[in-house]
Amino acid sequence: VTQLRAWGSAWKHGIPEQRGVILAGPAGCGKTSAALALAGEMGWEVVELNASDARSGPVIEGVALRAGLFEGFATDGAAPRTKLILLDEADNLYERPEQSASKKKDFSDRGGRKAVMLTLRETRQPVILTVNDLYALTKGSGGAFRRLAQTIKFQQLPAAIIREVLNEVAAAESIEIEPAVVQRLAENAHGDLRGAINDLQSLAEGGLTVDDEQVDALGVRDREAEMFATLRAIFEGDDYDGPRKAVFDLHEPPGEIATWVSDNLPLMYRQPNDLARAYRRVSHADVLLARTRRQQNFGLWGYASELLSSGVALSRRHP
Repeated sequence: VTQLRAWGSAWKHGIPEQRGVILAGPAGCGKTSAALALAGEMGWEVVELNASDARSGPVIEGVALRAGLFEGFATDGAAPRTKLILLDEADNLYERPEQSASKKKDFSDRGGRKAVMLTLRETRQPVILTVNDLYALTKGSGGAFRRLAQTIKFQQLPAAIIREVLNEVAAAESIEIEPAVVQRLAENAHGDLRGAINDLQSLAEGGLTVDDEQVDALGVRDREAEMFATLRAIFEGDDYDGPRKAVFDLHEPPGEIATWVSDNLPLMYRQPNDLARAYRRVSHADVLLARTRRQQNFGLWGYASELLSSGVALSRRHP
């Protein structure tokens, strides 16, 4: 937060050398909230493009770059003021065709990454990108993002902080919940505050009392359903991006995913050569995970996750 405030304050004295900031960290750790809080503190208006918007090159140039180059009146008709250009989930912004079950390709983000780089080079307004996976944004030609924008890393939130927030939400909404149940929700969230609040909301929809039995059903149902959906995306995938996106959307540590993939491979891949190729990918991922633990270099997680997702999926060459 201190780094983000310092970058924001630099805009009071002109255009800083790095006109953008990349907020990198796991889902639900407060990246977008921090960006919006900074905008409120600085009195900036927000121009936001999130993952649900079409974010092709022309769209970004028409919205983000235009907002970055020109001072317009605020949406309330007030005098011109600084605009924060906020691009959520920028790690999913790739020139890639995603295949659906019908095999139709979606090129809605085509040219988006190049347009964001252009915006960072030419903008006269602050720009913030949020990412869950920094490697996905900066790999290959995306390395330019590291030069154009300052990177601030957010850590996974500890269960104690999530517990405090859940208690505050429960009190504000008059939800009756035992301290032990709050603790379980906080631990089950694995650092995802947004997910924990969503869990609390879903449990309280049937009444204003949340008990241990409801948490049992929620934890088993959600975790297993998400993991099986991810495994299906890997074992049935026939392209690079689908399995990779499924793994990064799961928000489980790669070591856990490696165990599930390894245990289920013999059931899904019947052809010996396919199975051998897939297990080589898992083995390489396991080496990277061991180095992560030994060196505390969590940047290797991205490589391991790609081996476990797209690597395993593309190992299968026989139906």
